[in-house]
Amino acid sequence: MELKRNELEKVMGRVVDDSKIINEIVNKIEERYAKDLNDFMLKVEQLLKRERELTDGELEEIVLKIPVFLYFAVQGLETLGVESDMAKAVKEEIAAEVFLKAEGTIPDKTKTAEMATQKEHIIAAAFARAYRKLKMLIDKAELLFSGASKIHQKRITELSIRAKEEFYSRRVGADGNKF
Repeated sequence: MELKRNELEKVMGRVVDDSKIINEIVNKIEERYAKDLNDFMLKVEQLLKRERELTDGELEEIVLKIPVFLYFAVQGLETLGVESDMAKAVKEEIAAEVFLKAEGTIPDKTKTAEMATQKEHIIAAAFARAYRKLKMLIDKAELLFSGASKIHQKRITELSIRAKEEFYSRRVGADGNKF
């Protein structure tokens, strides 16, 4: 079999074009449930790209907001799971109807049903991909929250230690005698 470059590039172009459409659908589905979390994660990314340490206020904002955004994203994940299941069920229902009405051998009927449900298959795949994408975003946000919480707690501990050191240094002189 001789492969012709222009034919392969034509197929590749179609795959890329069709993928853009599917990615837009996936992003649109995911955005319904994670827009606020996604926007906040992008904001944190910009903060981290600066070449300085996060301020206490920025750290506190992360620690306070991420759980709220996660709450709604997890609710969305559950809803998206139901929608994904329904997309599969719709595809299977249509495939079963087409299979029963089709003429020919079982492989012929199966192929007819598969061809008749290509759009439903793509939508079911888009919902499944959006589910995985949202789950990944939730996992990354949990990691961000965990890290920010640890840093925040470290800073609180350091402040407490400094305050105690200052208190004792004022109460006890350099020679160890109380003032």
